[in-house]
Amino acid sequence: VPFVTYGRTASATPHAWVDTDNERAFELATQRLLSMGHRAVHFINGPAPYAFAQLRERGWRRALRAAKGRGRMVHSELSCAAGDAAAQGLLARDTGCTALLCANDTLALGALAAVKRAGRAVGKPGGVSVVGYGNTEAGRYADPALTTIDYSIEDNGRRLARTVLDLLAGRPSEQLQHLEPVRLVPRESDSAP
Repeated sequence: VPFVTYGRTASATPHAWVDTDNERAFELATQRLLSMGHRAVHFINGPAPYAFAQLRERGWRRALRAAKGRGRMVHSELSCAAGDAAAQGLLARDTGCTALLCANDTLALGALAAVKRAGRAVGKPGGVSVVGYGNTEAGRYADPALTTIDYSIEDNGRRLARTVLDLLAGRPSEQLQHLEPVRLVPRESDSAP
C-alpha cells in the first residue's frame, strides 16, 4: 500500500515522508536566547519516545554545545497543565533561571502561568524568557505575546499531497523525503536576562 507519513520515524527503512525541520527549529530558538545573553536555556520537551522530541533535543543540544551554554531538559505531556508543572519544577531547581524553551506553544502557555505565579516577569530583563513552537493563535494573544517558531501547515499539506501523487506515479519512496523550513517569530515573551 503506497503511503506517506507526516513526520519521520527513527527507522532506517526508506519511506516517503514530509516533516518540519524540528532540529533546526530548536537550534534557532536556543541560539536566539543564547545570543540575548542567557547562559542556561532549560527545555520542556515532549514525550521522550517521540521522534520529533528527539530531533528537537538534538537542535537544542547542538546550539548549547556551539555556544558553550548549559541547560536542563525535562520531558512532559503536551498540555498547558504539564507546561505549568514542568516550569514550576525547573524554576524551583534553578532559582536563577532566565530562559525556558518549550516543545510547543501549549506547553509555553503553561510555563508563562508558572513564571508569573512565581512572581517573575516574563520577557523583561531580570525575568524569565519563554519561547514556544507552533505559532498558534493562543500564543499570539498571550500576555505577553509568545515568541515562537513558525512552520507552514498549509505548505506541509500541499507537499504531502504532491508526495502522494509522486509516489502513485511510481517515484521511489527514498526520493520522496521532504524537510520543510521553519522561521523564528519574535514577540514580547523573551528578552535579555
